[in-house]
Amino acid sequence: YAAVLKSISESNTRQDAALVDSEPDPWKAIALYLEKRTDFIIKYHHILEYLKTYTPLNMPPELESLFTHFREQELGRVTAILERSKERGLFRMEDPRKTAELFYDFLEGFRYATLSRSGMLFPEKKQFLAILKKEKEFGRIFFNGLAFNIP
Repeated sequence: YAAVLKSISESNTRQDAALVDSEPDPWKAIALYLEKRTDFIIKYHHILEYLKTYTPLNMPPELESLFTHFREQELGRVTAILERSKERGLFRMEDPRKTAELFYDFLEGFRYATLSRSGMLFPEKKQFLAILKKEKEFGRIFFNGLAFNIP
């Protein structure tokens, strides 16, 4: 299962990374990143649904290390967006990696809080778009707080 999940994720990441990395507008890049994450989950829901059988306490080591890899990969993508934005003078921040970690940790915490209220590790299909909408709302607030000039 971990090998299949890694294979489909890597294939998807190669396609999505090019789109996200080519977007010059930082907010549009973040929104695209969030949309692509949600698209992936919806597209592979039938495969990912198996995760419902696990909790953080009974997660197999193969999946645990895979999720650590996914986290680093996603943090790298968000960090790259922030670094480009800082270099262009669009955002002010001392450490793009730490800012990316803060943003990503919020997303994880938000997702965890949403799912824990429903008693599930993995959301039902109908919850994905509601989560995406709230992630985008948070992203808008978060990144407007970093901007020099808010349009």
